[in-house]
Amino acid sequence: LEGGDGLLSQGCGCRGTSGFVHPECLASMASSTAGDSVEAYKRFRVCHTCGRKFSGILSVVMARTCWRSYRLSDNEGSRRDAARRVAVAIQCRSPDLAALEYLYAEELTGLSDNHPRRIMNLVHRANTLSYSEGRVHEALDLLQRAYPEAKLRCDEADIAHVVDMTASVLLKAGRAEEAVPIAAEAVQRAGRISEERLHLAKETYAMALASSGRLEEARAIWEPEVGYLERVYGATHVRTNLVKRAMAYFFPSA
Repeated sequence: LEGGDGLLSQGCGCRGTSGFVHPECLASMASSTAGDSVEAYKRFRVCHTCGRKFSGILSVVMARTCWRSYRLSDNEGSRRDAARRVAVAIQCRSPDLAALEYLYAEELTGLSDNHPRRIMNLVHRANTLSYSEGRVHEALDLLQRAYPEAKLRCDEADIAHVVDMTASVLLKAGRAEEAVPIAAEAVQRAGRISEERLHLAKETYAMALASSGRLEEARAIWEPEVGYLERVYGATHVRTNLVKRAMAYFFPSA
């Protein structure tokens, strides 16, 4: 996109120069077409060229723009989804718990006590806490509350998300051996949802295996995973580099 100010960002699956955009330009385009249709809302979270979800700083900019566009909407569903999107996007980069609590509360407006969204709200809160120093165990407590409820009331995609996040938070807590069987379950569940979710779950599983000393099993997952990421996202994409760095850490002489 031409005419924007500031740094170019890469945050989707587009290759070459088309993969770099001014976040403000992309956000402005999405905001100009904001509406209650699925396609209009989708522009804030998915690249219309490659079809991949936005990631990194681009996901944060798009999520904040989505919230500004929908926070005064008469459509309760759109307003709630926008609140959830910005909360999830900013939690890893700037975990302002007070701001996030407001957004999470907005997401729950008008929902019954046993609504699946209330369960997933616990999961999003847990993810936020897991990035806050000294609060990983609080995050695990929330996930342990959410998991049995998710199995009763949520769809398969949400259950898979809860399982994968539980494995990730266990890794952050230094409990790799406990994370391994949970990450393996996440792989099985993700395989029934989409290729993208399957690969994300595999990356968590490989990290759990490596962190618990099962290096060759981890290598057997990571090596083809790097090939997939390079093919789909490119060799210099942030997600590709994350896996490469993990391999370099566990296999320094490779």
